[in-house]
Amino acid sequence: MDMQQTMNNVFNQMVAEGKVEEIIREQVESTVKSVIKDTLGSWSNFSKHLEEEMKEQVKLNLNNFKLPDYNLIIKNTIEEHAEAIMHEQGVTKMKEALDEMLVGDSADIKFSELLLEMVKDEMELEELGYDECKEISVHVDDSYSSLTFIYFDPEPDKRQYECKYRLTLNTDGIINTAEIGGREFKNSVIMGGLRGFGRTLFKAYARGIKIILDDYETEFGNPEYE
Repeated sequence: MDMQQTMNNVFNQMVAEGKVEEIIREQVESTVKSVIKDTLGSWSNFSKHLEEEMKEQVKLNLNNFKLPDYNLIIKNTIEEHAEAIMHEQGVTKMKEALDEMLVGDSADIKFSELLLEMVKDEMELEELGYDECKEISVHVDDSYSSLTFIYFDPEPDKRQYECKYRLTLNTDGIINTAEIGGREFKNSVIMGGLRGFGRTLFKAYARGIKIILDDYETEFGNPEYE
């Protein structure tokens, strides 16, 4: 058997079937990959040079980045984050406060009950002895046909313009205007925060609650002895 002829026949058949071309392509691809890996691999001169260049570049940037600049970025980031949180929580709290003030029972309230709440909130009656009492100031002017003017204060002997609380009621008994310490219910007063009896008064004003003028007391003693 002619070995040379047999090898030639096999080779020619492989060429005809495209297998030789496939083997050559695979080998070339493998060689190219190997060369690229050696050239750009982690231990290659190119990789080492690139690594050194990057280190120098980063080092340069850090050297130019002064500490005060860094602190300023941190400060600005904290302020922005805090502002976002405060805004979000502030809006939530404001909505809750408005719901609490504007939504709820809108039943009429007697003026005597309003005075009693002021007394409980602003006067320390528990300190009074058995026979002692404290007096409040109240002025009601209903001489006008369209409005009723009411002035009251937790302190005695206050004249109208000296009273802490001032209300005007329309003909239906609804609060038309309200002032606390000479300050009318406006945004600046409301956003400044209202507590205690002032908050109750604003609720009545905001909800349009009717104030019923009834008989009221101006002297109050220690509730423990009642």
